[in-house]
Amino acid sequence: MIKKIIFLGAPGVGKGTLAKTLSKKENLEHISTGDIFRYNIKNNTLLGKEVKSILAAGNFVSDDLTNKIVKNTIINKEGYILDGYPRTINQAKFLLDLVDIDDVILLDATDQVVIERLTLRSEKEGRTDDTPEIISKRLEVYNKQTKPLIDFFKSKGILRKISVVGSREDNFKKLMDILK
Repeated sequence: MIKKIIFLGAPGVGKGTLAKTLSKKENLEHISTGDIFRYNIKNNTLLGKEVKSILAAGNFVSDDLTNKIVKNTIINKEGYILDGYPRTINQAKFLLDLVDIDDVILLDATDQVVIERLTLRSEKEGRTDDTPEIISKRLEVYNKQTKPLIDFFKSKGILRKISVVGSREDNFKKLMDILK
């Protein structure tokens, strides 16, 4: 399977987990803007310093900066999974002007499930961007900026939705079923 896929959904729905599993199974590159940002923060790069202050406040990185990073990452690649991008209509339009996307998969879960998963992730991984206050802010920003992408991609005929409230194995099976 050589496809260009977007995983769309609130923070904590399992985009990264499913993307990593699909990436291994189908030999697709998993491109996570979050991972790119965390790498730069960890290595104290110029980008990392800029992004650290934005994320610490519970905000998303600007469209211009994110678009530039994604463009440089995906240029000349045949198949991949975008995880955490696009987050806004402007980013989506930029992306669709750049490449053809095969599928947009909406990973759907309730806010309660998201809060439980992010709280657990914070405890297990020590993620400083998963405090209750920041989780709340991230969900608020998601609902305002990212949720409109659902209708945007639906209008393009490439949106598919799966409920991800089950186990990782069940969620991956649902994903494979809709990608057939």
